[in-house]
Amino acid sequence: MIMHIPTGELESPWKDDPEKLNHLYNVGIDYATNTIDAIDKLDNDKYVSIYDFSKLDMKLSNRWNTYELSCGLGGIIISFQSTKGNERI
Repeated sequence: MIMHIPTGELESPWKDDPEKLNHLYNVGIDYATNTIDAIDKLDNDKYVSIYDFSKLDMKLSNRWNTYELSCGLGGIIISFQSTKGNERI
């Protein structure tokens, strides 16, 4: 499944100035807080939340999936892949 989060859906200041997304690194899903978090180079390597899945009434779990995430001026794209049924016996 592919999910696209446009920049207008992100938290401030990233929704107001998408160019600031280029200064984030280690962007990923934090399953404990149900958010997408990153480290902001412009803010002294501060740990920041840039999106909250609770807005969509979604609760993510990493029990049976993995993901790849891309973040840029067009927003965030997440590709979720199921791992269920891929176990080896």
